[in-house]
Amino acid sequence: MAEFTSGQLADLGGVKKSTLRHYLDIGLVVPTRTTAAGYQLFDQHQLYQLYYIRFLRQLGYALPKIHELLAQTDVTAELQNLQTRVTQQIQQLQATQQTITELLDLQQKAPLNTLLFQERPERHFRRLSPEAVDQLEIRNAQSLGERGQLHQLDPVIYFKAPGQAVMTGQQTERAGDWTLPAGTYAVKQIAVADADDISQAVTVFLQDPLLQLAQQPDLLIYENLGLSLVYSQEVIYTLEVRLR
Repeated sequence: MAEFTSGQLADLGGVKKSTLRHYLDIGLVVPTRTTAAGYQLFDQHQLYQLYYIRFLRQLGYALPKIHELLAQTDVTAELQNLQTRVTQQIQQLQATQQTITELLDLQQKAPLNTLLFQERPERHFRRLSPEAVDQLEIRNAQSLGERGQLHQLDPVIYFKAPGQAVMTGQQTERAGDWTLPAGTYAVKQIAVADADDISQAVTVFLQDPLLQLAQQPDLLIYENLGLSLVYSQEVIYTLEVRLR
């Protein structure tokens, strides 16, 4: 069986010589034999052992735990645990990848401070009590924190019709307290720091000459939760009016 010096073992095992020396000092790796001149020699068993140590380190195992595993003759249960952990990590990474994709898509489809004209289907809304608003905002925060899945977010809608106070609501599949007809809507994403910013941005939005609004229209205001996640220094709101 071939034998290796410590330098050769470190090179073949893909670790630094200083790392191998540390493993030798703590007894994690033990030489096959030591020559009369004091040179430590190793064989393929130590090389495979070094591969296994490096593999476990990449998975986050601490050296004492690795020492314990190396002393076991059957590591089937530990490998099964590893498989479960890796599967969970893959699922988390896939969820993160999906969130990143959705955020990039949002940025492309909804640029800040840009007036867009978009077709909307008929939409129904139901009025929310202050308590229901709080619950909905908490649920949105939990969706972001636990899953990061933007399609599950359900923003609180602020609706302003001519001559009416602002109402808070939630979009529904069935007829609710008010309905907005299908049609072309002017849409704009704005970054705000406080309520005064929203009021000023709404005024500028409604006075945009491209809208050519003959009268005060129905106005929708709601936080774009996905974009607020991207632009974390500010809150992003969406403004919508239907073009008559």
